[in-house]
Amino acid sequence: MSTIDFDKLADRVFAKFDKDGSGTIDKTELKPALVYFWDLLGMDDSQLDEYTEIRLNFADENKDGTLTQEEFKKVAKFYLEQL
Repeated sequence: MSTIDFDKLADRVFAKFDKDGSGTIDKTELKPALVYFWDLLGMDDSQLDEYTEIRLNFADENKDGTLTQEEFKKVAKFYLEQL
């Protein structure tokens, strides 16, 4: 997947799951975004709560509990590179 394709897809997924239009994704919005990626990869979501916390902590550079669009791309990249 090229960088342009990756950026477009990550931006579309971000827009889809930023339900409140705040320009950030919080923990409750991140969880269904992870389900989306896990479905693409055929992964079991039995550890979803744990992985939501792990991915949020991994990508949240300023530790405010939300992900900006750029921070979200780190999460998206992790999963999209596996496709």
